[in-house]
Amino acid sequence: MIRNKWLLMGSVFIFILLIIYRLPYPNTRFIGSGSSDLFLFNLSSRTGVELMEWISLILFVIAIVLFVRSLTDHRAVLTVLMVITVGWLPMKVVELYQFTFATGVDAVSYNDEESSCTFDGRDTMCEVELKNHSSNEVEFLLNIHDIDYEGNEGFLLDEWEHIQLKPRSTHMIEINQTSSEDVDMSGYTNSFNIQIRDDDKERDL
Repeated sequence: MIRNKWLLMGSVFIFILLIIYRLPYPNTRFIGSGSSDLFLFNLSSRTGVELMEWISLILFVIAIVLFVRSLTDHRAVLTVLMVITVGWLPMKVVELYQFTFATGVDAVSYNDEESSCTFDGRDTMCEVELKNHSSNEVEFLLNIHDIDYEGNEGFLLDEWEHIQLKPRSTHMIEINQTSSEDVDMSGYTNSFNIQIRDDDKERDL
């Protein structure tokens, strides 16, 4: 089954490096920032070409070639399983950590698919779904983090929102703020990121 153990070890080593690189912790990649995506890799964004993503893609291709050449049987099935592992395992590792050892903001996850913001002039109303995976109450500050079409990063809320999450529960947080500046803008979005912070740490989710 194994044709060349050195090629197999080399491919597995690269796959492990890719899994570590793709761990969505402590921060996650900004949703909507990738404008040219290929499978697991965001090759470019509004801020330009993502060099590390291109390097990761090249290593990924090399790892697949080495993996296929190291085997004699069941190469197609095993290669598909390895590719699925690279895409699936990083998130599961983070979830396992959050369910067991994580405390404070480390134990918080963000569901962007169920979150949204509505803008109406100076008024902003957002619903943000958060989950506290730990067995203790968590307190932190939250702001909405975004990248505009020119690649500039910034916060959408004038003031940081104080959040409290009960242990091992999911919360739909409603945020209402009125800007102190005149804003002639209205609309709706469900594609945004958040930043949470306490006295010790901050995370981009």
